[in-house]
Amino acid sequence: MLAAALMLAPAPARAQERVLVQGVLDLEGWSTDSGSRLLAKHEGRSAALARLCVWSAIEPVSGLVLYLQAEGEGGSAADEASVGIEQAGVRWTQSRAFVVDAGMIAPIVGMYPNRHLSTRNPLVGSPDAYAVEYPLGVRISGKTTKADYRVGLVSLPVSNERYMPSPTAAPHVAAGLGLTPAPWIRVGLSGETGPYMNRELGAALAGRPWESYRQRVGAADLSLSAGYLELRAEGSRSWYDVPGHTRMLTGSAWYGEGVYTWTPRLYTAIRVERNDYPFLKPFGTVWPARMARVDDAELGVGYRVGASQTLKVTYRRDRWKVSPATPVAFPDGHAVAVQLSAGFDLLDALARTRGR
Repeated sequence: MLAAALMLAPAPARAQERVLVQGVLDLEGWSTDSGSRLLAKHEGRSAALARLCVWSAIEPVSGLVLYLQAEGEGGSAADEASVGIEQAGVRWTQSRAFVVDAGMIAPIVGMYPNRHLSTRNPLVGSPDAYAVEYPLGVRISGKTTKADYRVGLVSLPVSNERYMPSPTAAPHVAAGLGLTPAPWIRVGLSGETGPYMNRELGAALAGRPWESYRQRVGAADLSLSAGYLELRAEGSRSWYDVPGHTRMLTGSAWYGEGVYTWTPRLYTAIRVERNDYPFLKPFGTVWPARMARVDDAELGVGYRVGASQTLKVTYRRDRWKVSPATPVAFPDGHAVAVQLSAGFDLLDALARTRGR
């Protein structure tokens, strides 16, 4: 998300070369069913949403960057109006092969969090299994022509509030490695381990410390390109310690995505996904941990209105499969979405205004 903001010019020819303020404004319209846990918005009535994401970076001395990203959204399609800081930290770059980040940083597991902004996401929706959270942490990363790596300590697990307790912050070890044997292909592996429970669950923890219930997750990703076609895929598998269960429970998830550019302005995209995870929320002191599997697909058309503006129209449908004994309903659903996204560079716009 902040990759562009952190690539500030090192030459001190002008002060503004060391300062950057950019953002993205999204305007969305939605029509959904009323029952789907994944897709429903505004109880199935037509809904709208506005979202503003702004990021800034400053390089006070060569190699040291302070950065911040904030986001606010509201409208009938939003769960609730919200404004908050997503990322905030400091980056020190010794070279491309050794970079240190500290603060509220991007997740280390998986690659989708680096593409979740509308200007990088070819569709309107996001994979269900790849909820984007920004933990506190420290990360060391780097890249060469053929490889990239990242390793760090973060405060939050890989989690999804639809299926898991809201986690209490605790240290988690995470790492990732990517190989680029040719310009048209990249393969990657990543993983993380640490506690995933909430300390406030009390009696539901069966007398054990909340930190003793651990999650272990491993993930793989692949990206390919050939001419005007781009393909991406990610998959993950997780293992959980769960109260009342003598064996670790497992879950898996994957998605595949394809984008074909027909003209410089027009493209089509599709994403298919399966999220097959246990439902890790207690009912009183009982942890049924039933499997809740969702298959969904999103198909869309995008048109680049201008250099920084894109209009998208997508259709998404989901299908749930759960145990009959699960005490929570998971109806199938659908969603039609229209999104207009516009990127901007505030300092560049001010400079052009002053130059008139």
